[in-house]
Amino acid sequence: MSALAWIRGGRLVETFSVPITGCPIFIGKGRGRMIDDSPIEHLPSPSDPNARLALALYREASAVNVIPYQFLGYYKIINILCDSGSAQKAWIATAIAQIGDADAIRRRDQIAQAHGDVAEYLYTSGRCAVAHAFQQPVVNPDDPEDVRRLGADLPLIKVLAKYALEHEFGVKSFRTILREHLF
Repeated sequence: MSALAWIRGGRLVETFSVPITGCPIFIGKGRGRMIDDSPIEHLPSPSDPNARLALALYREASAVNVIPYQFLGYYKIINILCDSGSAQKAWIATAIAQIGDADAIRRRDQIAQAHGDVAEYLYTSGRCAVAHAFQQPVVNPDDPEDVRRLGADLPLIKVLAKYALEHEFGVKSFRTILREHLF
């Protein structure tokens, strides 16, 4: 399911059928797309355990419907690459120059204008603020401003997670597969 979520570019929700009704019943919160029977041209199966974990974290982050946890889920893909905060910030500072998504670039520029160092902001006001409640800043799930801010940051952290999956872990996106094919 993780590889399929990566290739399809969306969230997938696990389902099962009750023998009596034969209707799919969703497990967990929210609704995802149903998997159809269309052929899958490329389904990655990385041998690297870290790449498989990154795919699983991507699927999980795409499916969760709580914005702070979605942000943290995407950030954890960066955390696989770099175990220390300084290494994570250095990786973000390098990778952020490579992104091409318009929404992510717009948010990057807004953060740079308001806070200066985008990598420091994503680490401190995003990752640490969601993961830790013993220090400031902290994300309060009852504060609409915190949730709104992290929601605005989601396109940027998601693009960075995708960049890590494709360029660091070598898991090609479906878009890349199509671009590389000559037919």
